[in-house]
Amino acid sequence: MTSPSAADYGWIRSASSVFNYALEIGYTMTLVRGVSPAELLRTAGADPCDTCVGIDEFIREHGEIMFG
Repeated sequence: MTSPSAADYGWIRSASSVFNYALEIGYTMTLVRGVSPAELLRTAGADPCDTCVGIDEFIREHGEIMFG
Protein backbone atom coordinates (compact mmCIF):
# COMPACT_ATOMS: atom_id res chain seq x y z
CA MET A 1 0.00 0.00 0.00
CA THR A 2 1.31 3.43 -0.92
CA SER A 3 0.71 6.69 0.87
CA PRO A 4 -1.72 9.08 -0.79
CA SER A 5 -0.36 12.15 -2.52
CA ALA A 6 -1.87 15.43 -3.69
CA ALA A 7 -2.19 13.95 -7.18
CA ASP A 8 -4.60 11.34 -5.82
CA TYR A 9 -7.04 14.13 -4.97
CA GLY A 10 -6.67 16.22 -8.13
CA TRP A 11 -10.14 15.10 -9.25
CA ILE A 12 -11.67 17.37 -6.60
CA ARG A 13 -10.76 20.51 -8.55
CA SER A 14 -12.57 19.26 -11.64
CA ALA A 15 -15.47 17.52 -9.87
CA SER A 16 -17.85 20.44 -9.51
CA SER A 17 -18.17 24.10 -8.75
CA VAL A 18 -19.06 23.14 -5.17
CA PHE A 19 -15.60 21.72 -4.53
CA ASN A 20 -13.89 24.62 -6.30
CA TYR A 21 -15.82 27.15 -4.24
CA ALA A 22 -15.05 25.30 -1.00
CA LEU A 23 -11.34 25.06 -1.77
CA GLU A 24 -11.18 28.70 -2.82
CA ILE A 25 -12.63 29.98 0.44
CA GLY A 26 -10.78 27.55 2.69
CA TYR A 27 -13.27 24.86 3.61
CA THR A 28 -12.04 21.35 4.22
CA MET A 29 -13.85 18.08 3.79
CA THR A 30 -13.88 15.16 6.18
CA LEU A 31 -15.50 11.85 5.32
CA VAL A 32 -17.32 10.35 8.29
CA ARG A 33 -19.02 7.00 8.44
CA GLY A 34 -21.53 5.63 10.93
CA VAL A 35 -23.07 8.79 12.39
CA SER A 36 -25.88 11.03 11.24
CA PRO A 37 -25.16 14.61 10.13
CA ALA A 38 -26.96 15.92 13.24
CA GLU A 39 -24.85 13.72 15.53
CA LEU A 40 -21.63 14.80 13.82
CA LEU A 41 -22.49 18.49 14.16
CA ARG A 42 -23.50 18.03 17.82
CA THR A 43 -20.27 16.17 18.58
CA ALA A 44 -18.22 18.85 16.84
CA GLY A 45 -19.94 21.55 18.88
CA ALA A 46 -21.31 23.32 15.81
CA ASP A 47 -23.70 26.20 16.43
CA PRO A 48 -26.81 26.10 14.25
CA CYS A 49 -27.20 29.29 12.25
CA ASP A 50 -29.52 28.81 9.33
CA THR A 51 -30.66 26.28 6.78
CA CYS A 52 -29.79 26.45 3.09
CA VAL A 53 -31.29 24.39 0.31
CA GLY A 54 -28.91 23.86 -2.59
CA ILE A 55 -25.44 25.10 -3.35
CA ASP A 56 -26.53 28.40 -4.90
CA GLU A 57 -28.32 29.40 -1.70
CA PHE A 58 -25.36 28.24 0.39
CA ILE A 59 -22.90 30.34 -1.63
CA ARG A 60 -25.17 33.39 -1.45
CA GLU A 61 -25.63 33.01 2.34
CA HIS A 62 -21.93 32.47 2.88
CA GLY A 63 -21.09 35.58 0.88
CA GLU A 64 -23.50 37.68 2.92
CA ILE A 65 -22.06 36.39 6.20
CA MET A 66 -18.43 36.82 5.16
CA PHE A 67 -18.60 39.97 3.08
CA GLY A 68 -21.77 41.77 4.18
